[in-house]
Amino acid sequence: MLRDNVIKGMLIGLVGILCFSLTLPVTKIALESFSPYFITCERVLLASALASIILYIKKSKIPDKETAKIIGYTALGSSLGFPLFTALALSHTSAVHSGIVLAIIPLFTAIFGTFI
Repeated sequence: MLRDNVIKGMLIGLVGILCFSLTLPVTKIALESFSPYFITCERVLLASALASIILYIKKSKIPDKETAKIIGYTALGSSLGFPLFTALALSHTSAVHSGIVLAIIPLFTAIFGTFI
């Protein structure tokens, strides 16, 4: 049973990594036909629709006000800020250059996190 859960977790993680690795190239391709703001709106709508369906199926409880506020701030950064700023950056540079910057972000997050 434990081994099955580990394998399932690894496969879900692999799918997540594969999906995230396509973020920059697919956004760059989409910028040929759409504006950065339209791409961001579509990503937010798709993410919120999928999350809503999953929460409904799982019959998740509505969080309290304080938790909802934290989730809201997190959603603003991860579901709105990241896609918007990524699309805006990719409209001025290549996916390769953006990928390098994106790869360095966790390093600087760890460095600055040690000062907090």
